[in-house]
Amino acid sequence: MNAMELERTVFRALNHAGDWPWLDWTVQTLAVPLFTLVLAGIFWRAAPGRLALRLAAGVTVLFFLFLLVLLCSEMTTWIGRARPGAVLKEVQTGSRVWSGPSFPSCNGMLWGGVAGLLPLLRVRRAVAIGLLAAMAGFSVFRVYQGAHWLSDVVAGFALGLGLAAGWTAGLRRWILRDAKPQL
Repeated sequence: MNAMELERTVFRALNHAGDWPWLDWTVQTLAVPLFTLVLAGIFWRAAPGRLALRLAAGVTVLFFLFLLVLLCSEMTTWIGRARPGAVLKEVQTGSRVWSGPSFPSCNGMLWGGVAGLLPLLRVRRAVAIGLLAAMAGFSVFRVYQGAHWLSDVVAGFALGLGLAAGWTAGLRRWILRDAKPQL
């Protein structure tokens, strides 16, 4: 079995897993609040007791996410990979119609970027792992919806995670270097 056949098999398994309206509702209801809470947590916990550093961290995080969305939209246009619905006739998308190129998944890249910013939250490891799992799940949900191939989502998430790790390291070195550690 070659790589494309394997990808199609995995896609079909996820996309044809069943019609679960509660799953659609849950992901769409929880995704934006989780995203907002993580960003608010970064603003609040990045530099305890230092409002100016909190604001600086917040502005740079928002700027980073803006750059991530721009980078992803340029990459998808440049690479131009077709969405599953353009290749496979049996794609189940419900009432949605997905158009435009699909690689890498911008949704996956954005969630990977937010996941890479988790160290700024300064939370316990179990909480960070739970948040990371939720973010990865939200990304893979795009395959279930029929919007992306699994490789689109994995590549987008990994790229966002890697870029955010670099951004976080720079933020800690140049902006948050004077912030007191908080456990």
